[in-house]
Amino acid sequence: MFFPKKELRSLLIVGRFRRYSSIFLPTAFCTKRRPVGYFIRSDGFIPVYLTNTPSKMLQTHEYKILLADDDPDDREFLLQAIKNLNQPVSMACVADGREVLGCLSSLDEKEFPDLIVIDYKMPVLNATDVLQKMGEEPRYRNIPVIVWSTSNQPEHIRRCLECGAVNYFTKPSSQAELDILAEKIFDICVSSSGVNREV
Repeated sequence: MFFPKKELRSLLIVGRFRRYSSIFLPTAFCTKRRPVGYFIRSDGFIPVYLTNTPSKMLQTHEYKILLADDDPDDREFLLQAIKNLNQPVSMACVADGREVLGCLSSLDEKEFPDLIVIDYKMPVLNATDVLQKMGEEPRYRNIPVIVWSTSNQPEHIRRCLECGAVNYFTKPSSQAELDILAEKIFDICVSSSGVNREV
């Protein structure tokens, strides 16, 4: 997410994230210099300053991913893998399907995530429950959803795809597989958003 001013000539990147109620938010930042805008990224809170050094105008789209998984370790693993891509993406986390729907209902359409990644097996509402409820709400029908799970049963995969998931991935068993999956998830996020990925 970017809060812009008219021109950007160089960046000073500082700050960090704090966690609150399963959502990652920027910490407050104080400086003697007044920033001309802000980025919120997975790797920190970024105030943008003007300097006397000319550079190319920065044009960055901030991709937003909502991750739903009741396993805190799996959430942390995927968050870190996405962060390691060093791409302009921010992530928010919830612990079950009901929280996914609650999060979406509190947002305007322009604030919707570019992608939702949801665990198949969760308490309260599982992935197919969430997909069905999203399909019943016209506002949510264009939000792409990826299901990831420890289950690789064909029936689970078929059911999720029938309910509207754009893809289904089995949770990886190694760091190398997780890194590959993170790249695939980000690529789907970019292609679904309609914004060209920066090289």
